[in-house]
Amino acid sequence: MFGYSLDLSQKFKLNLVFLAINFLWFLDDFYIFLKRGVLSLGRVSLYLILVTSFFQAFYLETSVPDFGAYSYVLTPTVGKVLGAATTAYEYPLLISQNSITDITATSIFVKDVTSGKILIAKDADVKKAPASTVKLMTALVAFDLYKTNEIVSIPDICTKIEGQKNGFSPDTQYRFEELISSMLINSSADAACALSLGKTTYVDFVERMNVKSRTLFLDSTHFTNPIGLDDLNGDQFSTAQDLYALSIEARKTPLIKQLVSTREKVIQSLPDPKKGILSEEIKVLNTNKLLWEVSGTVGIKTGKTEAAGEVLIYEYDKDAKNLIIVVMGSQDRFTDTKKILDWVLTNYVWEDKEKQI
Repeated sequence: MFGYSLDLSQKFKLNLVFLAINFLWFLDDFYIFLKRGVLSLGRVSLYLILVTSFFQAFYLETSVPDFGAYSYVLTPTVGKVLGAATTAYEYPLLISQNSITDITATSIFVKDVTSGKILIAKDADVKKAPASTVKLMTALVAFDLYKTNEIVSIPDICTKIEGQKNGFSPDTQYRFEELISSMLINSSADAACALSLGKTTYVDFVERMNVKSRTLFLDSTHFTNPIGLDDLNGDQFSTAQDLYALSIEARKTPLIKQLVSTREKVIQSLPDPKKGILSEEIKVLNTNKLLWEVSGTVGIKTGKTEAAGEVLIYEYDKDAKNLIIVVMGSQDRFTDTKKILDWVLTNYVWEDKEKQI
């Protein structure tokens, strides 16, 4: 056209220039496509998330059953007024909104043993001094160490120890069963002391109590002595809920279950002619006066100290109703327990009456 011809080398270079220009146009178009694609993909993803969330919410709303099906969250608790509503799907069934009044105990725990249902719980996980209810753990450890007919001597120090005593004479000998009877029926401190020293040291015995406590998952319980005396630093403590669990374990031992429900018993020491010691008899009375006052009472353990106030682990078993009531920090444990028992028996039913007709 212009009378000018390109040689082969020049044509090749010119083609490379055009190729580079086309490649840049391609990159520019590809970037625009990619940008629009990403934005479009983001919009699509957002729409999918919104639609999915909507259907999930709709599914949950229509598929969750009535709240009453989750009966374990409806357990009555005790705040300022005892006796809150419960579910209608499990027995024992709460049938009244009446409240318990004039209860002095600061911690309460009531459980139906058969069903495992908690009927009342007020500050049941608050740590408090347990007083002589610790003797249930003392008994469990003692059963690990002794045989029933094994002989135990009464150390002189145990006749002088603080707490309620049966008046054992120093160096007298009793069979294990007699001492465990004295400790669980009459809550005798001298019997608990003798059992803690007969096979091991006092410190080792207490450590065994704490080891067993951990084994039983009593996570809010700690012992510093086997008698139930107040610890100066407050290091001996438990909770109403832990004391319930401790009583459940203790009653698995037939002799313990028998003794805590025994009203009275005469225990007898072994004579020792070589030392000039004659056999002595001691009558022990149960410290739980509800054994005489309330039909259906089957134990379990009392406690009372300055720091603890009055404590009671109480079991009721009558007419297919098996309850354990724990009160701590009470000013009148027996009156409190009777009021709580009456309230439970009045305000709960244990089976569907319509099915009985």
